[in-house]
Amino acid sequence: MEIRSLEELQAPDERTLRFTPLGLGGLMKPGEAAAYQQELVASADLVDLVPEPLRKSFERVRKVHSYGVLNYEMFTVAHDQAQLVLEYALRERFVEYFGGTATFVDDNDTEHQLTFTSVEDLRDELRRRRPRRQRRSQGPKPPPWRVRTRETSRLVKFDGMLTGLLAWAREEGLLNGTYARFAHKLIVEFRNRVAHHAGYYLLAPGESTRAIRDLAEIINQLWGVPTQGGRLYPAPLGRTPFIIGWDPTRRIITSGPAEHFFCTPANLDLDEFTYMIALAVPYDPWLDRFDARFESTVYPTEWLWGPGTWSDALAWFTAERPEPDTIDPLDRHLLIRFHDGRLYIPQQVAVVAGLLGEDRTGHWYLVRADFPNDAFNHLRQKLTGNRNCAERQCRQCAVEIIAEGVWEQVMGYLRATENPPVARTTPDACTPLWSLRWNEIHAGYWTVPSPW
Repeated sequence: MEIRSLEELQAPDERTLRFTPLGLGGLMKPGEAAAYQQELVASADLVDLVPEPLRKSFERVRKVHSYGVLNYEMFTVAHDQAQLVLEYALRERFVEYFGGTATFVDDNDTEHQLTFTSVEDLRDELRRRRPRRQRRSQGPKPPPWRVRTRETSRLVKFDGMLTGLLAWAREEGLLNGTYARFAHKLIVEFRNRVAHHAGYYLLAPGESTRAIRDLAEIINQLWGVPTQGGRLYPAPLGRTPFIIGWDPTRRIITSGPAEHFFCTPANLDLDEFTYMIALAVPYDPWLDRFDARFESTVYPTEWLWGPGTWSDALAWFTAERPEPDTIDPLDRHLLIRFHDGRLYIPQQVAVVAGLLGEDRTGHWYLVRADFPNDAFNHLRQKLTGNRNCAERQCRQCAVEIIAEGVWEQVMGYLRATENPPVARTTPDACTPLWSLRWNEIHAGYWTVPSPW
């Protein structure tokens, strides 16, 4: 080992200095680089509900990331340590959630009440109670015991390892989100690579930053607090009444909060435009593509009124005064129709429940996904023959197919759930920027109809 002086150990690593707020480029000043790297993870704080030992472990990971300014390899160390702290967090939450006592069911369906102070103690007790296979010739390895969840009373295979802990947390409803479920596979792979040492590798500051921020989101979510603007577990989104208008040429589209729009001077003639009013997330990037019947926006958008003139829109808004609301963007239930070789883009359950006549025909898929495009792309791959998308819970898409069948079958399934759909009648209307509602499905490929 090369013995370095204190001055050499304190010298900034030039590789880190090249990572700037604008991307890779010229060298930052060491002081600015140190501040920048700390700012990247500074907002990833844990909530007060998280136990102090876990908080200290998390802070150590952030501290290691900060020292990446002096040694570039610290970013790799911070990233890898984040994977191990996540498993520790799940274990701590498991013990706290059950209060040290949980019901387990063995492979003979016999229930056992086990008491424990840590997951390590619990794993030792499970090993002691399970029959051991001395040789392969004695038969297959005994299956792991199952823990009975407190929220749903369902049984989840449990061995105290990361995969079992994640499955338990999802079944209890502590971790939700279809995209996050898909990301859990990568998290397990990263953890296994760290635990079993997959050789030497080097990661960039961005990968360390993302691992730390994701870790903070998961830990906070385990203790029941979503993250405002989060990547995996975002907090509920606020929606407000928005007005969307377009001119007679159908080329100019304008939109904004309805409350502000209707404060324009009375002497302006705005009736030459056509308008719709919708309950929308203000920063939805695809709001100008709004379709009253189909999910063409990124976040859930609900039709309120229109299309019609400015005068009519103002009269309706003044009389109704629709209130803002909040929506959970995760685990959305979407319905997708396949009929006459056409796969239609997703629709909200309430909208499909209000359809009549020919609009109900075809084969319907009830899909769980965080984003409409994920659901549509999955079914497009599935129907064109992609075997990787053949399963209900896809291995390569953040999507799960819940039910399928004709309209009556899917609606019957939904009515039997805890939250049966309330039918909502919507007009067949969309902005001029959006007219694409389906893809043509063929054997092995699909085509997109021309909008002209």
